[in-house]
Amino acid sequence: MMPKELSLYSSTYDLRDASRPIDVHRWSEWPEVNHFLNDIYSSIFNSTTDQLSKIQKKHVKVLLLDLYVAWRQGWKYVGMSFDVNRYKPKSRYNALHISKTLISVARRLEQAGLIIIHKGYHNHVTGEGYVTRLQPSEGLLAWFTNASWADEAIDCHWQRELVELRDNRKDTAKGKKISGSATQIRVEYDDTPETIRMRQILTAYNTLLQGVHIDCCHLTEPFIYRKDGAVIRIGQHDRYIKRVFNNGKFNKGGRFYGGFWQQIPSRDREYVRINGQRTVEIDYKALHVVLLYARRGIDYWACSGGTDPYAVQVDGLTTDAARKLGKLLFLIAINANNEKSAYKALRKTVQDNHSLGFPLSLTDSVLSNVLVQLRQRHTLISDSLCSGVGIDLQFLDSQITEALIEYFTDSNIPILTIHDSYIVPHDYAIDLRDEMTRVFLCHTQYADDQTYHSMDWDNIAQHTVAFRQIGYDDQLLDDLDYAPDADNAAVFQRHEAAVNEIDTYAVQGYWDRLDSFQKQHSRLPS
Repeated sequence: MMPKELSLYSSTYDLRDASRPIDVHRWSEWPEVNHFLNDIYSSIFNSTTDQLSKIQKKHVKVLLLDLYVAWRQGWKYVGMSFDVNRYKPKSRYNALHISKTLISVARRLEQAGLIIIHKGYHNHVTGEGYVTRLQPSEGLLAWFTNASWADEAIDCHWQRELVELRDNRKDTAKGKKISGSATQIRVEYDDTPETIRMRQILTAYNTLLQGVHIDCCHLTEPFIYRKDGAVIRIGQHDRYIKRVFNNGKFNKGGRFYGGFWQQIPSRDREYVRINGQRTVEIDYKALHVVLLYARRGIDYWACSGGTDPYAVQVDGLTTDAARKLGKLLFLIAINANNEKSAYKALRKTVQDNHSLGFPLSLTDSVLSNVLVQLRQRHTLISDSLCSGVGIDLQFLDSQITEALIEYFTDSNIPILTIHDSYIVPHDYAIDLRDEMTRVFLCHTQYADDQTYHSMDWDNIAQHTVAFRQIGYDDQLLDDLDYAPDADNAAVFQRHEAAVNEIDTYAVQGYWDRLDSFQKQHSRLPS
């Protein structure tokens, strides 16, 4: 028996044409890896000074290791800039101090027949183009094929920056900032006790994640083909988490990025397993709506009677489709500064994501009608729409996520985050829900830790916090929690049936990857 979703994975997308940017923090201290690199280096480079040799060797190591990881992930090319001004060795975002030397090293590797350089181009009229791409030669691929180390022997350098600060790009000619999230670039900053604290949490979290196997049990090959054409690689190298702040401030944004599970459709997250164990995903229902009310001291679920915050009516759309449009516009509108930009952003989102297709033209008139309904439904927070408040809400939800990461990391329990939803091994589902409740109440000033522990659970469950369980057993979590006795045998039977069904989805390819990880991980030096 196979999940019906697998039919969606067929794709004409050719992985051989794909590329990704170079990772200048690719590193390893494993003896077998270093022996392999030394062999290549000594056969190519004949530096006359030890200092130059050491610098070159570091750059060779980063480049070849990243090409190896890309090859293992199914990439044909690695993109790399040949603009010497793009390399800033003293940047906090360049822990290995990679410099323009990487360019000369790449050219030397090409001369030695180990890589092929495909020169990039940029059309200043159309804006089209691509960065220069590096491709392993057949000779280098033969070296890679014969490599005897574990994939887990290659990792990111431990000093890689985990806390990023981004700001709007400046027009260097006029000295003005260019607005728009798409133009935000990383900026330098001075450490504070707070940035040090955040980095420590992430360091511990990433250390925990690197020691566990995270995969999708329904995949024969570790790839997921999204409807938008993107190919998501499911691998142990695609789980390094960083925190990103925006607009040049540490109270704007702050969300966590890097895990492959954040990029795959929700239908696929149902099959995520951690160390071979089934998982459960729980999210906060309508989190940003609820947070907007909470900022004003209002309990949305209590004052609304639990009504759907996104329900609208649109001629030509079903109830479900209209709700989907209402939700999309609401979430876009709280991030927009005016109605015009909100409508434009929504149309672009629909255009870029084929799964969001609507059977009608999304004109300003149609969207204006939807926005009016949303304002009428949410009169208490209507001024938040088209106000740009979304970046502040992201900071608040990132604080909630950080608290959950810290709690489960300290408990040595892996947790996977998707902004407002969280995945843990199934045995910790109740723990996750309870901790999500506590953290939410504490960060919205409904209660502190002491008050929370004295509150009646039934009252909490009915107000303030609402959850949605995602996955094979849907809402059975509550049933199991509130009715854990023999009088509710039917609940346990339904749960057991769901568990047995999901187990049939675990394919041999998954078990092979898990077995390989366990064997290879046991070989890693302590």
